[in-house]
Amino acid sequence: MTGKILKEKKGLYNVLAEGKEFPCRAGSRIRKEGVRLLAGDNVLFEVNSDGSGFITEAEPRRNCLIRPLVANVDALVIVAAVCSPDPYLFNIDKLTVTGELSGIEVAVAVNKCDLKSSEELVGIYSRVGYKCFSLCAADGRGVEELKVYLEGKTAVFAG
Repeated sequence: MTGKILKEKKGLYNVLAEGKEFPCRAGSRIRKEGVRLLAGDNVLFEVNSDGSGFITEAEPRRNCLIRPLVANVDALVIVAAVCSPDPYLFNIDKLTVTGELSGIEVAVAVNKCDLKSSEELVGIYSRVGYKCFSLCAADGRGVEELKVYLEGKTAVFAG
């Protein structure tokens, strides 16, 4: 069966396949080869009678991020507050470079736009071609537009 690793904890991988999550362990061949499986990896696995499984093979990765440690990402959404705390542009810039070098589509989500206008921050990053979203997590403003953007993509949030 083919699936995607959603998360890993202490050698146990949650693999999504056919709309269901399977708890899996890495097969002995993968462990012996020293392959490090990451969230986002597409894998082949066999299902045991108890519903668990073991991963037999990992497909080649399209890309990989070191921080956060994930693979096969379509979109990197950089989250920054417009205030409280003030945005640290150096961190946003570092993440945009990381996404660009990895061939990943980058978007910027500016939160807390209910406290202060996000116009200046959105202007900086939209001028250089990044998709930007003004959000207010407290009342849900802008969240639907972000959901539409993320539909069908494997995305990672960082910031």
